Amino acid sequence: MATHRKPQKVYVSYARSDAPRIEGILAKLADLGLVQPSDEVISDKDLEPKHGALREGVRRQIQSASKVVVVWTKASAESQWVNYEIGLADAFGKAIIPVVRRNDLSSLPYLLQDLQAVVVEDDG
Repeated sequence: MATHRKPQKVYVSYARSDAPRIEGILAKLADLGLVQPSDEVISDKDLEPKHGALREGVRRQIQSASKVVVVWTKASAESQWVNYEIGLADAFGKAIIPVVRRNDLSSLPYLLQDLQAVVVEDDG
């Protein structure tokens, strides 16, 4: 018997240059049962930056999320925002799901190294 769970809020952290890959990554997470179609998926790209309030908006969204998906690539490693979002997720005690290409596994930051990563192929 399938169990249905209440929809969750999922925050997705990724570098802007990885945006074209996000839909495919979310589909893979859905296939694995980590994200459901009924979940509310949000990222900093969905927030309205008003008078420098983007940082506070990101903070509120991560604080209210059930889990945080971190798409880890070379671009995200260089992104101050992605690293900020990882730190917030850790500080708030959120479940963090790293998504990483096999070739980038060794470059996971300290806060993500002990977590079970979802490995995706290099094409997305």
